[in-house]
Order: sequence, then structure tokens, then C-alpha cells
Amino acid sequence: MLRFLRNKHFLIDLVIKIITRIHPVITNNIAKINFFKDSFFMLNLEQVEGDYVEFGVLDGTSLIAAYESNKVSSKIDGLTMNEEGPKRKFFGFDSFEEGFKIFDKRDKHPSWIDGNLKSSYEKTTKRISKTLKNDEFKLVKGFVENTCKNADPAKYGINKISLAFFDMDLGTPTLIGLEFIKNSLVVGSIISFDQYFAYKGSEKQGESYAFKEFREKNTHLVFYKYKNWGIRAMSFMLTEIKK
Repeated sequence: MLRFLRNKHFLIDLVIKIITRIHPVITNNIAKINFFKDSFFMLNLEQVEGDYVEFGVLDGTSLIAAYESNKVSSKIDGLTMNEEGPKRKFFGFDSFEEGFKIFDKRDKHPSWIDGNLKSSYEKTTKRISKTLKNDEFKLVKGFVENTCKNADPAKYGINKISLAFFDMDLGTPTLIGLEFIKNSLVVGSIISFDQYFAYKGSEKQGESYAFKEFREKNTHLVFYKYKNWGIRAMSFMLTEIKK
């Protein structure tokens, strides 16, 4: 087979042309789905309790992918899963109709401007409700600067968190979200950042800056790199909570 392909350069060139013409947004979303699939498989296998919390919902695609991934991997299969995975609820925080808003000039980026990436709260709720039951999810509308800053997750019905997914792109709201969830994290919790290597990978801006700042303030939380996926995403697992 390899010998055949070696002499069929036109086939190889055709494959190259096809793959390179698939938009990176599509391949990134496929990578994201696989990330959720792997993560919930492990969370359920390890019986890590807690809900799924997402910051930056947009139209609900990631939340639905997370739900479906958890649903499939939480069932007893007689092979790896000998008991059902923990029950989970799915939460999403987003400004929806208001889109982006730069609260801190540190967050300025040529691709992200005020009012960008708007979505409809009503349409997103309707879309998600076709897959999840009303008691399985909750969407919180508003900027995290208003909904999460100095707030208790219990206010929204959040107790423990197994997976937190950050897709707000900007550093300031991401740091607020991290502080918001910190007391709900458990050993085994996964935190993922969709735009971790944005701002040319600088740890002085964006999600990378927020997570660095968060770890420096909360040294009792010990994280280990878990998976990098897609175009510029990274995830971490909480491996120890020091007393």
C-alpha cells in the first residue's frame, strides 16, 4: 500500500488540497468535540463529581457537545464503566445580545471588538432545550463582571464542578470566572481554555494571563497540564488541593 501511494503523487496532492481547504473553524470544532468526549470519559471513569460550567456560550454548540459526550460515556458498558457516571447539570454564562465588551484595555485585540459575537438568548435556549431537559441546564445572561464577580456559585445552583470551559477570549472576564468557580473545584476537575495561546501566546494578556494570575493567587490548588487541542486551546487538571 505504501509503495503504491509513493508512486501516486497525484492522490497525495489531492488529499492535501482537500484537507487544506477545510476551514480551521470546522477542524477546531471537531477537535473540541473529541476533547469533550475524552474528558467526560475520564471524568466518569474516575467518578469525578460535579457539574459542567461554560463561560462564553454563544449559540450553545459547545454546551450541547459537552452534554452528549457526558451522556454517552456515563453509561454502564460492561467494558470500562461498571457503574453509571455521576449526575451532572450544565450551566452556561454569556452576555448573549450584548456580545463582547472590553472592560480592561489589557484585553484589546485586533479580532475582538465591542459588540462582536452577539447571539440570541432566546434562540440559544430553544436550541439547547431540544437536546437537554429544562432541569438539566441553566443559562445565565449578562457579563460575568456583573453575574459572577464576588458571587457565590450556589446562587445559581452550582455546588461541585467537574469541567469548566472558558471561551470568553479576554483575560479580565476569564480571571473573574476562575475566582468564581475556585471553591467548587474538586480533585480531578478539568479547566479548559479555548483561546489559551491567543495574544501570540503572551502570559500578560488573555486566558493565559488570567490562569497564571489565578494560580499565583491560589497556590493551594495544584494543576497539571491535561490536553492541548484545536488551534490554540489548552486544558489543565486539578490534581491536589493543599490544606
